[in-house]
Amino acid sequence: MKAEDQKNAIFRKFQIDKFGLKKSVPAVSMTVDICVENVQLQRKAINANLGNENKITLTHFFIKAVGETLNEYPDLYSYFDGKKTIRNNTIKINLPVAEGNHVEYVVIENPETKKISDIAVEVKTEIANIRNNRGKFYLAVGKLYSLPPLFRYVIHNNMSICIKSAAKNYGNFPITNFGSFGVKNGTPVLSSPIVACLCIGSIELNNSKQIIPVTLVFDHRPIDGAYGGKFLVALKEKLENKFFSN
Repeated sequence: MKAEDQKNAIFRKFQIDKFGLKKSVPAVSMTVDICVENVQLQRKAINANLGNENKITLTHFFIKAVGETLNEYPDLYSYFDGKKTIRNNTIKINLPVAEGNHVEYVVIENPETKKISDIAVEVKTEIANIRNNRGKFYLAVGKLYSLPPLFRYVIHNNMSICIKSAAKNYGNFPITNFGSFGVKNGTPVLSSPIVACLCIGSIELNNSKQIIPVTLVFDHRPIDGAYGGKFLVALKEKLENKFFSN
């Protein structure tokens, strides 16, 4: 089997196990439209002082802003084991990256404490590792699927082990960018123990302003609509009005 086909097969198995029936959650989705004129101007100004290889994107701004906003809403980057919420001490953004016929992941730890340009370099470095078959998540998943089937079954069906694995390798708050594929918007699927995730849609013009629909999906067992809605409003306010120093 070719190396790329082998990677695709491994990640397809991971997706099947990740979204097994026992791990599906009763999810709620909420969407707000965010004007990105503010961050587009700041992005242009920052990029003017960077080399072509270090250019930042709107996704990097979102990672920073989401990290800062999550700091005020810790339940959204917690884990939920089916009975209780387990708080995390560290924000770890999970960024899905399309690679071949599968998705791999970049994990950015403590984005709220980092410069946007540093986040951009970190993301690009890990994407380069992924394309050279050295991605951290790929190496972790490869080890998992080298184990005997019985061991894998125990791991996938033991919530305590799943939480430890997620904390180490997967992160605690996914941000997926459907807009990068030209898709207007979407609703990602949640898998326990993750509590919430964010979907970024594509840019649209509304009254000559650049607008992006942003959707929060959350597990309705540990999170109520008011809490999720306040997070979205706070994120919108930050992206539309804050000056992000670099």
